[in-house]
Amino acid sequence: MNTQRLLPSSLSLLTTALLLSACGGGGGGGSGTDPQPGRQPLAITSSNYQTVAAQGVGAGTYMMSAGAGNVLGVDAQALPQPLWVAQQQALRLAERFKQAQGTALVQGATTTVVQTCSLGGSVEVTINDANGNQLLDSGDSMAFKASACKEAEGTLDGTMDYSLKAVSGNFGSSQYTATIGVKLGNLRVTSSSGAVTGQGEFQMTIATTGVNVTSVAMSIPTFTTSGTVAGSSFQSSITGFNLNVSTVASGFGYRATLTFGGTVNSTALESRDITVSTPVALVQESSLGYPSSGQVLVKGANGSQVRVTVQGSGRALLELDANGDNVFETSTTKSWAELQR
Repeated sequence: MNTQRLLPSSLSLLTTALLLSACGGGGGGGSGTDPQPGRQPLAITSSNYQTVAAQGVGAGTYMMSAGAGNVLGVDAQALPQPLWVAQQQALRLAERFKQAQGTALVQGATTTVVQTCSLGGSVEVTINDANGNQLLDSGDSMAFKASACKEAEGTLDGTMDYSLKAVSGNFGSSQYTATIGVKLGNLRVTSSSGAVTGQGEFQMTIATTGVNVTSVAMSIPTFTTSGTVAGSSFQSSITGFNLNVSTVASGFGYRATLTFGGTVNSTALESRDITVSTPVALVQESSLGYPSSGQVLVKGANGSQVRVTVQGSGRALLELDANGDNVFETSTTKSWAELQR
């Protein structure tokens, strides 16, 4: 194993359309899964449906928000913040591989470089160039070990392992497709607001055909988080989750289309399950902090459900069907920002 110290560079999150949409692959409606064996679904009632709506929205839409790097950018109970960080880092694999090419990458061997983080601390990057061709392609892998790595989004500690399952085109260019397996080992993100630790595995397929024309599809069997934010402790998990987002060029930016679905469990939900889906895909312009259209549906025990429908000017209509008869008897209107707090 070779070790070399590189010049300082930043782990800070990129602000391009691709990085802000780390979860997708096109329109359509994500579908929820059945509650997990041994866990109980939550009964959605008039006293909790607004909290349930925020949990359902927050489970997926934090990936469309430019403010998602802030732990408080959405409701902390539903936010797999380390998962979001790991997604963004997956999209920097080509950059890291290029930085390491000053060290000889030997076929079948691993090479480790130590990189200084922008605000202090370090991250070790271990690369396995499986065929020794000096290119990041199918069969290669990269592992990160962060040690008090201080960046704009917070301080990172823990591990992130990436394996390239399949690559076509030039990975990291404007035209390529890549399927990546990701594993997090107690990745901890600490900021002035608190700390969140995440653990689990997922797979993502990234495809890009030009500037602001991308898609990312994610499959997450299970991912757990725990921590303390703004003085409150929480635990949460997402299970059987799929997220899909695509972007197209629009004006001076891009338009993102998002669908997601799966099971959410958190202390904010009395440690019970809800299932979420997007019957109508969420559509959002990069210049706005809220979607312009779409719908999220959250289901609980005994057919109870809450429907969140995007309205104009950053508003959302919340409708409750507490007895599962498909008649929504209670409703209120909230700003999209309120749903993401």
